[in-house]
Order: sequence, then structure tokens, then C-alpha cells
Amino acid sequence: MLGQRARIAVAEIIIYVVLLPVAVFCHFQHRKNVSAYWRIILFCAIRIASSALVIYIDQNSSSLGVEIAAIILLSIASSPLISAYVNFISPTKVLKPKGEKKGPRLELSIDRGFDLMLIAAIVLGSIGGSDTADGDADDLKTGLALSKASTLIMLVVLVLSSMHALYYILHVDTLSLAKRNHILRFMTAFPFILVRLIYSILSIFTMNSDGYFGSSADVSKWNSIEGSWQIYLVMGVLMEVITVIIYSAVGLYENMHDNTQNSDIDLHYLASHEQSAPKFEP
Repeated sequence: MLGQRARIAVAEIIIYVVLLPVAVFCHFQHRKNVSAYWRIILFCAIRIASSALVIYIDQNSSSLGVEIAAIILLSIASSPLISAYVNFISPTKVLKPKGEKKGPRLELSIDRGFDLMLIAAIVLGSIGGSDTADGDADDLKTGLALSKASTLIMLVVLVLSSMHALYYILHVDTLSLAKRNHILRFMTAFPFILVRLIYSILSIFTMNSDGYFGSSADVSKWNSIEGSWQIYLVMGVLMEVITVIIYSAVGLYENMHDNTQNSDIDLHYLASHEQSAPKFEP
């Protein structure tokens, strides 16, 4: 008999099996514009695998290290969502001239900085998960420390990239209305990613290398494997599903209506051409 958390995992597998082809379609539709949808494809695949792991843990007795490793996997698996978000709202992608692979040099440097921070977060989280799976007390302590650093880096990248995009929307006149709307559409995913990341932080920071959890029920409820399944469902599963649906819906909408990614006309371009265009009189 499946437990409540395993039933949620079964539902996740079904949902992401449905969403995966949509992400693949969006990827091929937007691939000429350096599509970030391959990250969503990766996320869906990871979520299917991690849900299968949750079902396995529910049906079999597992070691402490395996359970902690599963928590780390559930936590860092959201990194493709954050990476895709940073890519989708990047001013570099909407400011670059049509036909060019690179945008403004400063923006490109900022994007690379975000990418390096995310890579560092993923590496730290992966090493942390590997160390916790060993079961050794010292490795558990090191693994938890690395995993904590990983989630904090992701939080910093999420907030800074959003502030960066908002600055361009509010203070830079070279963005056309279509490009502003493109960024804003993807930024609607911000609160859902933030809640999911906060849940990851609470899950990892309330673990300890001695007793796995803190001594109080208020601490253990945040655990993504054995804690409150209601919190896991609302702050974890639903936030991720809503985020993927937003990404997919925006991709489908822009493919059918906007074609925003292919628009290389900005406000300054229009203004200069309106002033210089020859006037013909009958």
C-alpha cells in the first residue's frame, strides 16, 4: 500500500510525463533564439526519477544516508527551474541584435556571473548529496554544510537576476513593449520559485548530522521525505508544477502570437528611423 507521499510521487510522474513533450515542443520552436527549454526538459526528467526514488523509499527500508541524499536530490533538482528563469528574463537575450549570438558586453558578463554561481551551487549540492549518502558522521556534517551553501547561492541568484531584469524594465528605454512583456510573463513564476526554494532551505537547514532532524516537531515537519506531506505538496510539488506550466504556457503563447524572441526593434531604433525616414508628399 502506497503512503501519502508515494501517492503524490505517482501523481508527479504522471504530470511530468504530460509536461515533458510540451517542453520538448517549446524547445524546438525557440531553439534558434538560444532556447532555455532544454533545462525544463532536464527538470522534468529529474522529477520523474526523483519521484520514483520517493516511491522506492516508501516501499523499502532505506539507510539514513539514502534518505538524506534523496532530500538533497529533491532540493537541487529545482536548479534547472532557476537556471531557466534566469535565462528567460535575461536582458541580454532581448537586447541582442537579430542574428547575433551575443548581446551587450556588460549584460553578457552579468549573465556569465549568474551562470557560474548556479554551476557552483549545483556542484556543491551534488558533492553534498554524495557525502551524505556515505553515512559517515564527518561526511554527513560536510555534506549538509555544502548543501546549505548550495541553496543559499541559488536564492542569491534568483533575487539578483530578478532585480537586474526589473531595473531594465523600469529604467531602460531601449526595451520595446513586446520585450518588456516577454520578461514580465516569465517573471510571474518568481513567487512560486521563491516559495519552492524557501522550502528547500528550511528542509536542509533543519537537518543535523547527529540526529538527522532537530528534536522538535516544528523542525521535522519541513523534511521533504518524512515531514508534513501537506507542506511538501503545497510548498514543493505545486510550486514546481505551476512554474513549469507558466514556462510552457508562455512558450506556447509567444510561439502562436508574439514571436517576441525574433523581434529586434527597440524604442530608440523606432525613434531614430521615424526622424530620419524620408517624407513623400503627393
